[in-house]
Amino acid sequence: MTLFSVWATWVVLLSLALVMAAPSSVFASGHALFGNFQLGASRGTCTNGPAQAPALFYTPKTENNVAQPLDVVSLSSPIAEIAATALNPQSCMYCRGKRYDYTAYFHNTNIFSEPPHELLKLVEESYLQKNRLQSLLINYALREIPQDSMEQARKGMEAWETEVNNLTMTIGSNEALEQLRSWSSDMMRQLWQHVLGVQKMKMPPGRTKELTSQFRKLWEVVWIRCVSMKCSILQEETATN
Repeated sequence: MTLFSVWATWVVLLSLALVMAAPSSVFASGHALFGNFQLGASRGTCTNGPAQAPALFYTPKTENNVAQPLDVVSLSSPIAEIAATALNPQSCMYCRGKRYDYTAYFHNTNIFSEPPHELLKLVEESYLQKNRLQSLLINYALREIPQDSMEQARKGMEAWETEVNNLTMTIGSNEALEQLRSWSSDMMRQLWQHVLGVQKMKMPPGRTKELTSQFRKLWEVVWIRCVSMKCSILQEETATN
């Protein structure tokens, strides 16, 4: 073997050695060379962290990164009650108030000689006053009242008595209305004395329901009187004609 042949063989072996060593050096630096481009990002942006998968649905960001509660749409009380009574064939459309259906009450011949449809708004207001009376009794007769809540209690009682008086004045003046006003005023006087600790009211179980029932019955006397007066006027007009 000549010297030239030996030199040529050595050059070939050296070239093969360099090629075999290439993956461990050149290709290993490939990640740093190309970087980690996020899908859809511009070529100028590049991160070393993993690419974040695109969201399947768009979710708008909320302020302060606090999730906002969902608004659950529900039927309001008047709509729900009207929908319920509409399914009842015995429900009278002239007896449906904003919150209650008075068909069974107004058409009870043991109470009214004829349904007092023209009194619907007044009757419903009296029922709302009954509910407020119940709240006053629960809050101030069945619970201990902190000293800093005394003024709020007094204003609540005065507001309720004023509402009752205003409604009675809207109707007129008769013995039944005077009795109702007197009862309401005395009720608030007793409740206020109870709150002050002057004289405690006796409130056994069922007493709250008993008092609210008395209030409702006092109003019922008023409604019966109104219907009776209406019938008397109509009879007089008929007799005159």
